[in-house]
Amino acid sequence: MGTHTARFDYKLYMRRLYFIVLILLLGIADGCGGGKALKGIDQGTSGFPPLQSRNMIDRQAYSFYANGTIFEAMGEIAMANRQYAEALRFYPDSPEIRYAYAGTFFRLGDYRRVLKELESVRRRGVGHWLLLADSYRALGVNDSARAAYREAVTIDSNNVGAYHYLAAFYQQANQLDSAVWAYGNISRLSASFRVFQEIGNLQMRLNRLDEAKESYFQSIALDSSENNVRSYLGLSVIYEQSGNRVEAKRYLEMAGRLSPQNAMIQNRLLGYYEEDNELDKAIIVARNVIPLAPQDRNLVRRLGIIYYDADSLRLADSIFTLLLNQGDENILNYYYGGRTAFLKGDYDRARTDFRKVTAMADSVVDGWLNLGLVYQVQDSTDPEILSYRDGLQFMKNPDDSVRLLFVMAAALEKKGSFDSSVAVFESILKIRPEHSQSLNYLAYMLAERGVRLDYATELVQNALAIIPDNGAYIDSYGWILYKKGNFRGALEQMLRAYNYISNDATILEHLGDVYQALADSANARIFWKRALEIDPGNRAIKEKLEQ
Repeated sequence: MGTHTARFDYKLYMRRLYFIVLILLLGIADGCGGGKALKGIDQGTSGFPPLQSRNMIDRQAYSFYANGTIFEAMGEIAMANRQYAEALRFYPDSPEIRYAYAGTFFRLGDYRRVLKELESVRRRGVGHWLLLADSYRALGVNDSARAAYREAVTIDSNNVGAYHYLAAFYQQANQLDSAVWAYGNISRLSASFRVFQEIGNLQMRLNRLDEAKESYFQSIALDSSENNVRSYLGLSVIYEQSGNRVEAKRYLEMAGRLSPQNAMIQNRLLGYYEEDNELDKAIIVARNVIPLAPQDRNLVRRLGIIYYDADSLRLADSIFTLLLNQGDENILNYYYGGRTAFLKGDYDRARTDFRKVTAMADSVVDGWLNLGLVYQVQDSTDPEILSYRDGLQFMKNPDDSVRLLFVMAAALEKKGSFDSSVAVFESILKIRPEHSQSLNYLAYMLAERGVRLDYATELVQNALAIIPDNGAYIDSYGWILYKKGNFRGALEQMLRAYNYISNDATILEHLGDVYQALADSANARIFWKRALEIDPGNRAIKEKLEQ
């Protein structure tokens, strides 16, 4: 019932008609016989005690009452109100008339008058408390309204309407336990999927996840259609919070099938597919979501990134190019546009895009790393090193600085600037002594040159202490032993490395070198040949096989 609209109580109306019929019957009975005694009965000698006096029905009062009932049924509330007022003039102690009179004031919107009229009623039933509660509610006196509704359900625990009002009040007041109690009674009296869904929502807010799950199951059992998508979403959230991503995604997929036009659901499902690397499904969902929000360029860009991750470079490139042509200057368009161009071999465009990235976000390390990578594949070592130096001055995070220093040290080593490369690697180890990649790289560089081999041994052992099962680090250790002349020790380490990485040309070549040093030419040639199969352009291996 709305705040300012009274209910039409059919039962109350029929009860009032019953009173009218009763009045008529009483009138007829009173009029018949003209007050004469029945023949053969001596009224004065019956021997029975006299009857107690009764509050006799006033005919005029109930005539007005009957008229009021008829006017009220016709919707003429003001006229009904006047008739009830006249009835009360003749019969002021009638609770039935007083209640009817108060009800017309409610329907006329005079809620304070309702409260005044109800004060004099002593016989207070469910209808009295409901009208009192409705009036308090209309006046915004919520505490009194709640108390009246509670009185109503105390008298009649099956009054579903009162529980509805209580549930709404408790929710608004954030009294969630009481709201669950009210909805629980509603479900007992009038079970529906919406009621169990609401109970589940409240239990979720109370962090009673197991109870909420059961409520959602009950809701779905009553209605598993698109009308009940909220219950599927609730189950998805519960399973996600409990760490069961499989079930969380399954219920989210059910919700998505029931509501394919719900952008929120589809976006959440898209996130699951992206995280699980189910890119084919992600593409389908993304393409279906975009028409739901055609002005949302983020969705279009998201599809482009998924295409990129799925190696659909042509489609990815078309999306980023389209966005840039539309004037969308988002940095991700340039970053992924540059990555796509790089993978397609368009290095000039990639370089242009990555320069744009570094200009737009100079403290983001990925722009500088990718710009340097473009120069690297173009054998432009000096511009590569310069781009890393430029980027270092903008880095705010030590880990990002280490990433740039590492690739710069490798570029210096490739250029032949050995001492500079060593200095950069050692600067990294001052910042991050546990940086295993730098420990191994520097150790291997020193071993290749055959210098500072004890220092190199210390470095690689530190790297292995951090990652003991790294085949590349084990190979470096074996190579240092080889350079030291410990061929047996070197072979042991090389074979360990081979167990971890059996398809690396460098490890295979090293094994061949160690076997050759041990005068085992047959095994040496076996491993050199395997290395050449992996790296057929390696001249050094060819020369060894030709000897």
